[in-house]
Amino acid sequence: MSWSCSARSPSPSARRLFHLPDPSRGLSEIKRVLTPDGSAGIATWGTIDEGRAWEVWRTALDEAGVADLRDDGDIRNHDLMDAPDKLKGLLRGTGFAEIDVRPMRLQHRFDLAGFLDLQVRFLSAQGLGSLAPTERDRVVGSAGERLARLSSEDFVERTEVLFATARA
Repeated sequence: MSWSCSARSPSPSARRLFHLPDPSRGLSEIKRVLTPDGSAGIATWGTIDEGRAWEVWRTALDEAGVADLRDDGDIRNHDLMDAPDKLKGLLRGTGFAEIDVRPMRLQHRFDLAGFLDLQVRFLSAQGLGSLAPTERDRVVGSAGERLARLSSEDFVERTEVLFATARA
C-alpha cells in the first residue's frame, strides 16, 4: 500500500488492518499521509466466540471434505491486535499518540433456519457448490440434524469490536 498525497485527515480503517501482511507497515503508511494534526480511526475484531453451532457446522463440512472458506489463503494477523493493549501497542509502535481504544461487545442470536440459510447461501456456498447436488443435500441435511439437537444458546455469536483513534 502506498499513497502519494500527504493531506488526508482523518483516515478510517474498518476491520481490514489484520488482513495486511505487515499491519505496522500499513499503520506507518496511514500516519505518513496524515496531516501533522491528523487522526486515524481503526476498527478491528477483538475476542470472537462464534458459538457451538459454528463448530458443529465446520465438523460436518470437514467430515464431508468440504473446504472451509476461512482457509482461503487470506492473510489474518488478528492475533496481533485482538485486545485493547495489543492494538495500543501496535499504534504506539508506529509513532501514533493520543491513542484511545474502546471495546464494544456485540451479540447475535441465530435460529436454526437463519443459521443454515447463512451458511448454505453465503458463507459455505462455494465449498458446498463443489459437491454433486445429492451429496450437498446429504451434507446439509446431516449438519441440520446435528444442529437441531443444540440449544438456543449454542446459536449465539458473541464478538467484540475494538474502536481506536490516534493522532499522527
